[in-house]
Amino acid sequence: HGAVAAMDGKPRYGLFDGRTGEEILRGEAEEAGLQGCAGERGAKTLWLGTKQGAGVLFEPEEKRVRAGTRPANCAASKAPQPVPTAATTTLPWDAGRLIKMTTLREGPIRFTLGIDNWTKKRVTVAAFGPTGTEPLWQRPIREGEGEAPPVNLSEMPAELRGGRAVVVYPTGGEVDPWVPWRMQAIEAASGAEIWDVWLEGSGSVFSGTPVVGVAGERVFLAFGSWLEVYDWASGRRVARIGP
Repeated sequence: HGAVAAMDGKPRYGLFDGRTGEEILRGEAEEAGLQGCAGERGAKTLWLGTKQGAGVLFEPEEKRVRAGTRPANCAASKAPQPVPTAATTTLPWDAGRLIKMTTLREGPIRFTLGIDNWTKKRVTVAAFGPTGTEPLWQRPIREGEGEAPPVNLSEMPAELRGGRAVVVYPTGGEVDPWVPWRMQAIEAASGAEIWDVWLEGSGSVFSGTPVVGVAGERVFLAFGSWLEVYDWASGRRVARIGP
């Protein structure tokens, strides 16, 4: 209905003009929203609901909001759509001496993120050809002082597009709220580092584990309650949206 309703985990909610982004109203709910829907058949309402079934009912035309359960004329819930990414693939768990691997494929290149099985403490990136288990190249995510120790790889976002891999990784220790994160762009065919930048918004209890997505000439990082935008070519941060 030309409006956007959003809620974070605080839980704060807002209603915005879908064309301009102008804030229409803002407030606080009793519980964070986990689902949402828009009214159908002429019912110009939006609803954000909690796990208990209650929620917040927005009426954009009247510019008002009230507590309410899911309206009967609400559209069916839609599952969240994943961020478009390179096709995932698999390799034997010990290919290239790597374990806990996350692998993305683009064309003939299989880009892999894992932990060196010999050292058990070195986050390693590698690339494999379309077949076989011998890496085309393999190296630590960073050399020397900046080398990242073991982490939960499911908490390390990665993206592969246009022959370039982007890996978001913590700089030390197990993943916890106080560890700063960095982001590195890698030439997938050679393993050469294109850029490596510190993520200014990381390293706080509010940042959480970022989620990465690439579109056009921008890299988007979603933290706990804000979005950061980076230039695809240089790694320079160009915008921050949110508190």
